[in-house]
Amino acid sequence: MARELKMPELIADSPQAYVDLALKLATDAAHRAGVKQKLAAAMAGGPRFLDARDYARQIGEALQRAWKSYVDRCG
Repeated sequence: MARELKMPELIADSPQAYVDLALKLATDAAHRAGVKQKLAAAMAGGPRFLDARDYARQIGEALQRAWKSYVDRCG
């Protein structure tokens, strides 16, 4: 969801990065307020994942591609 909302600053690439992010959000009110404001603006734009039918279609297509890739690799 963070990628869809164009908020990569909310994506942690390791357990330690996750802890660091959580601590920053918990202890830095100004940072938290900025993230909240950006999140509200992103949600107001109607992110695609709120369209359940389209999101389900995209997930289905991704699963089909993953299955085809698996079958192609494993024979």
